[in-house]
Amino acid sequence: MRTKRYDVFVTVAASYDLEDIEEWLERHEPDGRAGSVVDDLLYCIDGLSRMPTRGSIVPEIDHLVAAEYRQVIHTGYRIIYRIDTTQVFVIAVVHQRRDVKSVMMARALRL
Repeated sequence: MRTKRYDVFVTVAASYDLEDIEEWLERHEPDGRAGSVVDDLLYCIDGLSRMPTRGSIVPEIDHLVAAEYRQVIHTGYRIIYRIDTTQVFVIAVVHQRRDVKSVMMARALRL
């Protein structure tokens, strides 16, 4: 049996998130693990192509938006995305301690 595969797209904002994560880790974590954390996050993002519904609904914004946003938590970061038919759009990658509602509202206002 062939598994359905989804096309995964990382938005510009989420790409900037990944760059910011790597820069922050390079400054604050001298052990050189910045690249491996981002690589792990990218591997997890790639995995959404096989099973995007595995993520949970983002509770902070579920009632605010019409689209269903999901999340996968990996290495202390929340990968926030939405599924559209056969495509997955990664909207944000934020540390799990950040206020996701504020991040998503700020991004919505910039559109």
